[in-house]
Amino acid sequence: MGDPKSNDLAVRINVVGHASPRWKSAKNRTEADILNQRLSENRAQNVQRAVEEILKRELPGLPIVVPAKGVGSKEGFPTVPERGAIDNAGIDRSVIVTVDLAVTRRTIESRPSGPARVYMPSKLWTLKVISMFRGAGLGYVQVFLRVSLGNPNTGKNIILSGWLAGGGAAMDVKDSFKIDTDQPDLGGQIGDEVAFHTKEALTFDEWSSVLARLEKVEASFIVKASLTQLKFTNVETDPDTLAFDRSIGVGLISADGFLVAGRLTREGPNPGDYLELPGKDNIWIHPTDHHYYGLLLSFPTGKADLKDLTENDRKLLRDFVTNKARAIAALSESFNKSAPHP
Repeated sequence: MGDPKSNDLAVRINVVGHASPRWKSAKNRTEADILNQRLSENRAQNVQRAVEEILKRELPGLPIVVPAKGVGSKEGFPTVPERGAIDNAGIDRSVIVTVDLAVTRRTIESRPSGPARVYMPSKLWTLKVISMFRGAGLGYVQVFLRVSLGNPNTGKNIILSGWLAGGGAAMDVKDSFKIDTDQPDLGGQIGDEVAFHTKEALTFDEWSSVLARLEKVEASFIVKASLTQLKFTNVETDPDTLAFDRSIGVGLISADGFLVAGRLTREGPNPGDYLELPGKDNIWIHPTDHHYYGLLLSFPTGKADLKDLTENDRKLLRDFVTNKARAIAALSESFNKSAPHP
């Protein structure tokens, strides 16, 4: 950090690799921990080399240390769903790169570093259907749908809603409207929560307006079965169709169903794609001159090389480190000009 009694610009970049708890080929938990530790270290070291290469090019005169470490599967993230449901979450296969900039003035203060805002577009999402309003007649069906879409890595969500239109089985006059909105928004839900993946990491902005198709099939012949499912037609997901409401029971002979499509748009402001992580280090800082940034990259299962990342993730890393390096250079030049001379 330099002499705390003098003006000084300090830069620290940390690279921390993670691995998910799962390792199918391991004979036992101990072997899985050893393999995960080695994998997380390889991920961290490969990202470290890429970061150092960019820093040497952009900041040739400024010494910056880039420590890298792997923590295996020992330090899980609190926002990941229960391991029983998702034991190989993308955030658990990640490398986090954090940039800590601190200017130490003549007066110093020792305190924990501020929270890190880690940018976390996600490939893992959750869907809850919170209300459906259905109206039909003469084979024409309209459904007003509201869903909650969540990023489990940050714990944040948005509401998407809109009218979907199409066709379906004719209903009697007394059944012309069906309302499923007796649960409060964000409190209850219709059917089950569905977890799914997208091909590329997406932000909430990219979900602000999407095309969707909603389908319900219900039939009864002593045994009554019902299935309701949603598909985002312009976003590639896995699974392709999100079945959120399934039921089976007993009923009279009947049949019902519909297929509707349309656009869902975001309600309210964008909550952002950042995870707030508490700082762990005690550093000499001036509170108004402290900056902490981060980037998370998710590796495919069992992979550690940079080439295993998607091209989009590699570009995110290059742009993130290059932009921060140039900001550091500008800050260093400004700081040197404003520093008192003996």
